[in-house]
Amino acid sequence: MTTRQDPAQTSDFETAQVTNSSDKSALPDSPELTVRPAPFRKTRFYRLDGDVLHWTLASRSYQLRLADIKSIRVHMPGESLELTARCMIVDRSGKKFDIGDRHWFEPGMRPPGSPRRFERRTREFVALVRSIVSRLEAINPETEFVKGPGWIEWGFSALAGVAGVAIFTTGAYFMLSKGVWDIAAIAFMLMVVAYMPFLWPIIRSGGPRRVPSRELGLVLDKC
Repeated sequence: MTTRQDPAQTSDFETAQVTNSSDKSALPDSPELTVRPAPFRKTRFYRLDGDVLHWTLASRSYQLRLADIKSIRVHMPGESLELTARCMIVDRSGKKFDIGDRHWFEPGMRPPGSPRRFERRTREFVALVRSIVSRLEAINPETEFVKGPGWIEWGFSALAGVAGVAIFTTGAYFMLSKGVWDIAAIAFMLMVVAYMPFLWPIIRSGGPRRVPSRELGLVLDKC
């Protein structure tokens, strides 16, 4: 099988080495994960084979050598279905590769009785990422190991949290001081309060933080 660089690919995992094959069974047995990251995106199949991460997208196969990884960031925000665990990999050329544990069902493939169009495949995600981290320790000890959300995600979450507190506090103050109770305003304030538990794990993390590989492994082992 011949490996070549495909200049036409521009998205996250479509910028690495490419092989024209759709045969997943050709990859050796190893930790694997299958996810459809968004409603209008194609399903991706990941497998770690020794020191190479393989994945397939549609009829193409891609690969990334662990020795070419510059940094890996893992964020495990919590167990809620509304959250998504993420692993962001950056190679030596600066390309970013994003793996998540949220899987959106194909149309007509939602399990009977399921109220949602997606599920979290955290167990498979953790098995794959934990193996990558463990092998990076031996193969590429110079890798930067980072835990927590990215700065942009953390910043927007912090701003949303501050805005939410301000909205609730201001609304409650005016209604109490004037003795006027507006149903629409109360409903909006309750929506703000209900959303805060999803923001808090991100805010509490303090943003991305470089850690020893062992600590990153312990974060994954707890899941």
